[in-house]
Amino acid sequence: MRHFKEILILVVCIIALGIAGHKLIGIWLMYQEGVTEYEELKEYVNETSEDDGDENSDAATTIDFEELQKINPDIVAWIRIEGLGIDYPVVQGEDNEHYLHYTFRGEANVEGSIFLDYRNKADFSDSKIILYGHNMKNGSMFGSLKKYQNENVFQENQIITIYLPGNREWKFKVQECRNVKVNDSCYELEDDRAGEVEFGDKELLLSTCSSFAEQRLVVFGKLQR
Repeated sequence: MRHFKEILILVVCIIALGIAGHKLIGIWLMYQEGVTEYEELKEYVNETSEDDGDENSDAATTIDFEELQKINPDIVAWIRIEGLGIDYPVVQGEDNEHYLHYTFRGEANVEGSIFLDYRNKADFSDSKIILYGHNMKNGSMFGSLKKYQNENVFQENQIITIYLPGNREWKFKVQECRNVKVNDSCYELEDDRAGEVEFGDKELLLSTCSSFAEQRLVVFGKLQR
């Protein structure tokens, strides 16, 4: 009887391990699908080096927003932080929930998307702009923002580039990185009137999950002229 119980316990453990392994494989495959999707989207990013055309021209990056909007009309921008590997389209939904669970192409995925707060104007004309993204363990999406807590990384990667439709390119300089409460006042938005926001007053917040459930990790940036 005792021998039978030992065998039964072993079988149950093997089944439990099998179920756990299956779930882990499923999560890994979902991670890979998300990474692959966003890598494929980079074909809509056009890089022009200094060696192309006029030798006196500067290197430039253009985003084919027209083609990207055919895939998803919710796209409003593209964000890049070169040293951290952040290079993604930015979308805006009707709330701050949908794109936590869906990719740019509308696929259900734990990676979700980088998205603009639904309260912000889609043309980025507000004085405060808030972008959200998951803190993925594999470093994708906003998973690398926590690196800003390292002083060397902070000093070496201070420029956040936002590409907007109409060949507009904005550069924000990182001011600080810190944990805030979920309901912190930094998430409050004012009613701005277009055209009255000075360059030095425009602020960018990149928000992601922190190690604590009741807190968020936020990177603050100011628009540079």
